[in-house]
Amino acid sequence: MAQTKFSVNQLAVEFARTRDYTAKVLRIAEPVGKRGKLDLYTCEQFDRARDVDKGDESLRDKKTKEEIRKLELANDEKENLVVRRTWVAEQITKVLTKAVKELSNKLLNEMPAKCEKLTAPQIRKHNRRLFDDMCKELEKLGKELRIK
Repeated sequence: MAQTKFSVNQLAVEFARTRDYTAKVLRIAEPVGKRGKLDLYTCEQFDRARDVDKGDESLRDKKTKEEIRKLELANDEKENLVVRRTWVAEQITKVLTKAVKELSNKLLNEMPAKCEKLTAPQIRKHNRRLFDDMCKELEKLGKELRIK
């Protein structure tokens, strides 16, 4: 029969954590039993307590993480690895504006005249060609967005 109640030391070994960390995480959990002087906990309690503990960052930890983030961002900017959102938005707008203009022209002006006397299969074939043309136009977006 598998053991279901563990001491702090056993949980530390089971989850490959230090005893201090395990005890710190379990400070919010109620023991499910005792063995002599030892409090006993379940693995589920440790998992839940660990999830709660993840949100419990000290101010120093938060400040350190923020400083690291700023340093990484500055380093990426120096190495030209950062792409500004505004530039990406401008590029997308530029390509899509052209594509929308072309699509509306073809659908509203050219299509009715070309498809007036066509049968349904011929219209479908024509629409397929139009769709392929629009896909090619949108593929240019990927080429224009490549970082030089």
